[in-house]
Amino acid sequence: MRSDSVKTGTAQAPHRSLFNALGFTEEERRRPMIGIVSSFNEI
Repeated sequence: MRSDSVKTGTAQAPHRSLFNALGFTEEERRRPMIGIVSSFNEI
């Protein structure tokens, strides 16, 4: 999965520590990370 590039490996330890600080559990980090983005606005 693409999100594994942030969640696995020794080089990504700072990312995992940030996830811990944000309250992510180990189980939540194993799940795929999905983001929904919308650029819609009414300017």
